[in-house]
Amino acid sequence: MKKVGLMINSISKGGAERVVSILSESLALDYEVFMILMDTSDMAYTVKGTLIDLSIPHRDSLIGKTVNIFKHLRLIKAAKKAHQLDIVISFLDIPNLFNIFSSTRDCATVISIRNYQVTSSKGSF
Repeated sequence: MKKVGLMINSISKGGAERVVSILSESLALDYEVFMILMDTSDMAYTVKGTLIDLSIPHRDSLIGKTVNIFKHLRLIKAAKKAHQLDIVISFLDIPNLFNIFSSTRDCATVISIRNYQVTSSKGSF
C-alpha cells in the first residue's frame, strides 16, 4: 500500500486545515496516511492516519529561529525515511518550503498553493 504524508503547520481552525482533515479521511480509504504536523497543541479537526509530531520549543531570537528551521528540516527528512513515505503533500507557505528543502530521491514532493489576490480598482492595473 502506498504511503502518503500530509504536511501542515497544525490542524487548528482554518480553511487549509479543514481541507487536510477531509483529505486525510478520503485518502485513508486507499492509502496509508501520515499526518506531519509542526504543532499539535490545538487540534480543531479530526484526522485519519498516523500522527508525526514535529513540535519543538519555540525560540524568539534570530539564531534560535534559524536553529529551529534546521531542526525541522532534519526531522522531516528523517520522518520521510523512517516511514518510507512515497509522497508528501504540503499545505501553506512554511510547510511547502520545508517539504521542498527536505525532498529526497525516494519520496515525491507535492506542494499545494492557494492564493487569492485582490486588485484594487483605484490602482493603475
